[in-house]
Amino acid sequence: MPGIMIGGSCATFTRHSMLAALRAHGYQGVVDIVRSGPPLLWRPIDPLVNLVEFFVHHEDVRRAQPDWEPRSDAFLDAALWASLARIKRLLRSKVHGVGLELVSPQGARIVVRDAEPTVAISGEVQELALFVYGRGEVANVTLSGTQEAQRIVRAASFGV
Repeated sequence: MPGIMIGGSCATFTRHSMLAALRAHGYQGVVDIVRSGPPLLWRPIDPLVNLVEFFVHHEDVRRAQPDWEPRSDAFLDAALWASLARIKRLLRSKVHGVGLELVSPQGARIVVRDAEPTVAISGEVQELALFVYGRGEVANVTLSGTQEAQRIVRAASFGV
């Protein structure tokens, strides 16, 4: 995570570690390691840090298929919504000069930044997660607010 979030020498270390794992285990071996789940000590916090990350990358693969379809999963939606609420401070740092809210189809709201003008991003929870993780071009969401405020939000670099 530091290699992705911080960059610099941490990014170099992360890149070397990833390449070493690929050389040692091969592609399928790395997939098998990820599939087996996190190390025992990491398991209690794994859903907090990896749920949205794994969801987004899984959707990247799903949506690259010509016959993909949206899915409905109340358990996943609840877990993603809770994750979005936890990361709102991180999201706040991505957008400047406008307020930002995430709005679910049921009308639940996460106020990311309380300011005027405000942009409300509305959509299914899975689509909201995709948008705020840098997949705005494929996320099926609706933005409301002034045109200038919407432009600021669309131009923001949400990806981690």
